[in-house]
Amino acid sequence: MYKMKSLYKSLGFAIVAILLNSCESDLEKSFYTDSTAKPAVLEAIQESYKINKLDLDAEAVTFKWTPANVGYQASITNNIEMDVKGENNFSDKKVVLYSNAGKTTELSLTNKELNDQIYTLLKNYANEDGTINIAEAPLQFRIVSSISSVKSPLVSNVIESNITPYNN
Repeated sequence: MYKMKSLYKSLGFAIVAILLNSCESDLEKSFYTDSTAKPAVLEAIQESYKINKLDLDAEAVTFKWTPANVGYQASITNNIEMDVKGENNFSDKKVVLYSNAGKTTELSLTNKELNDQIYTLLKNYANEDGTINIAEAPLQFRIVSSISSVKSPLVSNVIESNITPYNN
């Protein structure tokens, strides 16, 4: 009888060990292929803006986009990035205007919000002596969509606008 209980316990442990060993994490898998996935499409905005410092809470710009499609329901994180045209090509000096893991397809920024973000970007391009050139800036925007850090992100089209900020 004791041997039978011992055999059942050993058999039970062996089955549990086999089951646990056969489990794989789905978190590190990606289920879409680059050829079938479609990046977000960012709609054009006005060619030029002059930010109104007298009406800081008024809407300055609205970004609208068609969401990225990976072929199945996935939690996609979208980052709207901004950079100065022709300077750094969305590298280390870019500014992320917005980051969200959801189904949102629109973002509005007030005059103050947009100006603060542009000011942050222009600080990244400050002269050697630290001065910032506050003038009309040719800016580019894009959306980078990702489902995990293991899979390359999907990058939208790039749109442009010349925006004149005010000095903080």
